[in-house]
Amino acid sequence: MKVTVPVYETTVINDDGTQAQGSRRREVFYLKTKERAEEAETSFHLREDPNDKDFWVELTSFEEGKNGQDDTRTYVFGYCVYLHNGESTETLFDYIELKNIRQFEIDPDDRLNVKVEGYAVMADGIDGISKELGGSKNVLSEGQLSRIYRLIDEDDNNYGG
Repeated sequence: MKVTVPVYETTVINDDGTQAQGSRRREVFYLKTKERAEEAETSFHLREDPNDKDFWVELTSFEEGKNGQDDTRTYVFGYCVYLHNGESTETLFDYIELKNIRQFEIDPDDRLNVKVEGYAVMADGIDGISKELGGSKNVLSEGQLSRIYRLIDEDDNNYGG
C-alpha cells in the first residue's frame, strides 16, 4: 500500500489557540490508529517484532518526501502474511485528522487529498517466496516485501501507471 499526504508550510496550533510549533513544511494530516488517537502524531498498525503476524511493515527505502521539502510525503507498506481467498488485512490506520494549523496558511481553493493506493500481488512463484512454510502461513520479511514492491514499482514505471 502506498499513502501520499500533502505537505505545506504551516504552523501547528494548540487547542487553546497558542502556537504549538513554529512554521515549517510539514504534512497537514495525521494518519492515526484508534489506539493512539489522542497523540499529536501519525501512527500505523506496524509489525513491531519479526514474529508478529497479520500486521504491516514499512518499506522505508521506497518512500519519498521524508525531508519535508517536497509537496507530498509518500509512505510505502507491505502486509507481511499471505492472504487466502476471503481473508483481509488488518487496518493500516483507522482515520485521517487535519492538523490544527494557523488559519489562512493554505489557500481555500487548494484540494487537500490523501492518496491511498492498494496493490494485490500474486507473490507465489517469485523466486525465493513461498506461501506455505511448514504447513503454516509464511510471514514475509521486509526484504521479501521490498522485492515484491520493487516489481510493482517497475511495472508502474514501464506502463505509465
